[in-house]
Amino acid sequence: MAKKMTNLEFDENVSFDINLEAFKAHITKIDSNLASELCIILPSIINNIHKTDEIWNLLLKACEAEPDNGAKKSAGVIAAAGSATPPAPQQSPLPTVTGWLLEGVSIEGFRGVNNEGQPLELKFNPNTVSSVSAVNGVGKTSVYDAVRYAITGTLPWLDDLPATERESDYYHNRFHSTGQSTIKLRLVAEPGAQKCEITVVRSPLGQRTVSATGSWDAQSILTGLDREFVFLDGPTFQKFIAAPPLSRGRTFSGLLGLSAYSDLRQALASLSNTRAFNNHFETTQRTQAKMREERASEELSAAIAKDYDALIGAPLEKLDFDAARAKCHEALVQIAPLKPHCEGKEFNAIDIDGCIDAIKDAEGGPKRERLGACIRMRDDLSKLNHHAPTEERAKQLAARALERDDTLAKTAGDLMLQLYQAGTKVIDSPDWEDPHHCPLCDREGSESLKDHRLARGRHPRAHRDGRALTMAMSRINPRRIHMHLPYTVEQVADALKVHKNTVRLWIKQGLPVADTHRPVILAGADVRTFLLERRAARKHPTGPGRFYCFRCRESVRPAGDMADLVPRNDRLGALQGLCPRCGALMHRAVAMTRWRVAASDLDVKILQGPSTPKRDDTPHAQS
Repeated sequence: MAKKMTNLEFDENVSFDINLEAFKAHITKIDSNLASELCIILPSIINNIHKTDEIWNLLLKACEAEPDNGAKKSAGVIAAAGSATPPAPQQSPLPTVTGWLLEGVSIEGFRGVNNEGQPLELKFNPNTVSSVSAVNGVGKTSVYDAVRYAITGTLPWLDDLPATERESDYYHNRFHSTGQSTIKLRLVAEPGAQKCEITVVRSPLGQRTVSATGSWDAQSILTGLDREFVFLDGPTFQKFIAAPPLSRGRTFSGLLGLSAYSDLRQALASLSNTRAFNNHFETTQRTQAKMREERASEELSAAIAKDYDALIGAPLEKLDFDAARAKCHEALVQIAPLKPHCEGKEFNAIDIDGCIDAIKDAEGGPKRERLGACIRMRDDLSKLNHHAPTEERAKQLAARALERDDTLAKTAGDLMLQLYQAGTKVIDSPDWEDPHHCPLCDREGSESLKDHRLARGRHPRAHRDGRALTMAMSRINPRRIHMHLPYTVEQVADALKVHKNTVRLWIKQGLPVADTHRPVILAGADVRTFLLERRAARKHPTGPGRFYCFRCRESVRPAGDMADLVPRNDRLGALQGLCPRCGALMHRAVAMTRWRVAASDLDVKILQGPSTPKRDDTPHAQS
């Protein structure tokens, strides 16, 4: 059985293998059965050669196994994990060493370094970052290759050469008389500052031998140094920079020497993925099936308790199975029609069908069965039947129905609705350029039809009393209101030929009222001032050489600073231009005697009309 969870922290001063043993001991304390299986497959998890589904199945079998068997199995598999104390390294005399710093390099007869009898000596400061710089062709790359060969035992770019190139010849310096290459690495342990010198020799036949001073294990030290990003060449660094952020983060773990920990964490994270785990074991379907079974079990338990109470005459309570069965058998024997079928028989041997037939015969045959079915059907129908509304509720429903009929009678009908819908489609169409022009009455108003329709939820003149055509949209004249007279809402509406809801909307927008009593009284001077200010606020004056675009709702200069003058009669004309933003055709009414002032510096072309002023026919810009 799983024990209480505790946290595990890896020791940064020991190797990965030691921390891995501590991890095995940790999971063994939590659950020995699961730990036994997990420790067996842990190497495949670390090397990323595992299959998640197979691991889940193995762990499931471990959970289903007996605890004793799992404990015996784990004792043989993870004997080292049974101890909380991590084992010491087998060959290294200083288990606290976690890394090495390069203090110096000695090279003779390797690649471009000859120096026969006088090896090339390079010294580095372990406490700082050291660099090697020199002119081209003096052996910087050979120094790098020497250190790489000493640690890894190979140079990949030489091993990738074709066989005809005889890559082994490139390891030795051809001018060295012995044909032997010697590389010495002087290392400083961290922590502890113990020193070690490792000598790597490559014979003329290509055999590589390593040795170390003192009791150090040279091969173990070189193996520990042979990990990711100990050698960071140009292509590898460029690949790191160009990698996606997620891959770069994983690669950075290798740069810090944490790639093994990162791989282990990712593998364990994939095993603990809740969604994948639930999909593999179909936990949702199994949970639903369990809930259905539990619900069915509860219903059956309730039915058994009800039948027991009807048969015995006492509640079931918490009797054991044998006692409840004995009481039921005793009660069945006491029923006269069932006594021949139950007396002297075991409870499980009673013929249920025979008992049912005996009851039917005793109660009158098929008609009695039909009566029972009718009674059950009546009970079911009574459950489905809802209570009828009360008398007060019925009166309220009738009153609401009358109000609905009265409201429908006040509307203009389907014909006016269709007319309103047709006008709405025309206004919303992008081809309808003038938003102030009503397509129903062919008149221009002071407000945008779209804004007015959104504010009131219907056509400005589509009143419920059917006056949509007679009260067509027209310009509101504030002078129809006398400044020294008081008005009601209805009187203002009649004077201005607008709907009373429009007046109420003006009040919400800031039209002052004389008092808050009903009927609402409005001062004529306040109404006229409100309308004049409202009209002035809606005006958009345009300067010389500019047009007002109704689509963009702002003053702009025409595209290309070009416009056409279309005369309408001897006195009036219109300047036309294209909006540089939306491409809509813009119009500006002008007097034929002052069109040059309105055009300003635009390039104007005069088109033929009813009457054209006398001027030259060549287009030119007006200043």
